[in-house]
Amino acid sequence: MFTGIIQSVATIDKITDLNGIRTFEIDFEQGFCTDVEIGASIAVDGVCLTVTEIQTDTRLSFDVMLQSLNITTLSSFEQGQMINVERAAKDGAEIGGHPLSGHVDFRTPLVSVEQQEDNYRIKFQLPKEWKPYVFPKGYIAINGASLTVSEVDKQEAGLMSGLFQKHVV
Repeated sequence: MFTGIIQSVATIDKITDLNGIRTFEIDFEQGFCTDVEIGASIAVDGVCLTVTEIQTDTRLSFDVMLQSLNITTLSSFEQGQMINVERAAKDGAEIGGHPLSGHVDFRTPLVSVEQQEDNYRIKFQLPKEWKPYVFPKGYIAINGASLTVSEVDKQEAGLMSGLFQKHVV
């Protein structure tokens, strides 16, 4: 389980395709991989991936099947790309975001981003079959970030939007 609170940003260093499996070699910030083991779950842009190899104390490998590539944005990742990452939540730890499985249901296009003072209103196109399951004050994860839904327009093309506070790093 994940919380949707992005813990770090990592870089895809290498992508290899072999026998229907795509392998991502990802470089993480120092300390992110402390105590990680093969088989551990890490959310990569919100997608739950399993560590298949520990290369160094800051570099891990993940193997991804075709179905995961088809339903997520992983198929569009490129070498050198920066990605959001989160370690799995520990049992009994406080959940600062929302409980997320990392099992992605759909991709959706970004319609618009409007800045409103120190906040952003982000609109997404909601797939028709998911309209009954997304509602105001509910939550959804976009690229691994847990977001609270502020509005769902069930009439006009199923748009959903959220008002999100701007974080300056």
